[in-house]
Amino acid sequence: MKKFIAAAAMLAITSVHAEELKFGDLNFFIPAGNFNLSADVDFRSDEGTVGAVTSETEGWYLGSLLTYGISNRFNIFGGLNYQFDVEVANETAPTNKPYNQDGLANPVIGGIGRLYNQNDNSMNVDFGFIGRANIEDQELGTWSGSDPVDGNAADGRSSMEFFARAGKKWNEANEWQLTAGIIQNMEGDVEQKAPASGASTESDVNSSIDTYLRAAYQYRPVNEFMIALTAQATQVGEASAEEKITGTETTLDSHLDMDFRFQAKYLVTSNFITRFTLSQSRNSDFKGDVAGTNFDIEKRRTAIMGLGVDWLF
Repeated sequence: MKKFIAAAAMLAITSVHAEELKFGDLNFFIPAGNFNLSADVDFRSDEGTVGAVTSETEGWYLGSLLTYGISNRFNIFGGLNYQFDVEVANETAPTNKPYNQDGLANPVIGGIGRLYNQNDNSMNVDFGFIGRANIEDQELGTWSGSDPVDGNAADGRSSMEFFARAGKKWNEANEWQLTAGIIQNMEGDVEQKAPASGASTESDVNSSIDTYLRAAYQYRPVNEFMIALTAQATQVGEASAEEKITGTETTLDSHLDMDFRFQAKYLVTSNFITRFTLSQSRNSDFKGDVAGTNFDIEKRRTAIMGLGVDWLF
């Protein structure tokens, strides 16, 4: 009888045991009083066809994010992203010299709270907020033979994102995480640059709502090495803009974007990680409308290859 009671007690202890979350895990939460600095350098290529024009955008995307643990259950963060040497080439009319879309993107601020953790419950449950603030006017470049006009990397619309996620590390090597979110894109302005011989046009961009679902799995066979696979589906809401002088309205239909990411991480020291990332997207075709005239947006593809680091201090 004593042996049976001891065995039952061991089984109960095992059933509530949770694997320790370590730096580098998907569900790792920055401890109180600690900072985590993430930095990324990505080379990104986007291509697609709008109407009869096929274009390709290639260049370097630099990102940074600093997170601070207010407590063991609440983190705050802020980040900056910069585009460098991002060229937009007209593949349909290659005699047009590419223009650049360089500069600072909308800064990021936010916070995330841990409602439940797997040490006390069956899984980790988090809620978070991300804000992206428009700090300069959005400018879109244009082709013009050998004298193109450059734009910038700003988004004319600020946004607010709310998300919830759940995850668990169920043994020493395996871990999962599922995230659902909604993004409210606010109203904003955009300026379409014109060749030197023409006049730029400005438009009011209306608000829209995007939603997404992201699933991630990580395999950590040894403490120093991790492989993470991520898939995300984003439902991009219908967007519209009205030209300020003529009143011409442009509408882009709602559509679904699919992104897939592979990431390999190596724990160099107990508080420093290096990362290698490969990402591919396969995005749906959709339609646009300018003053009642339809056009197609199709063959959209994105590829990203990058390096990054995480430093916990």
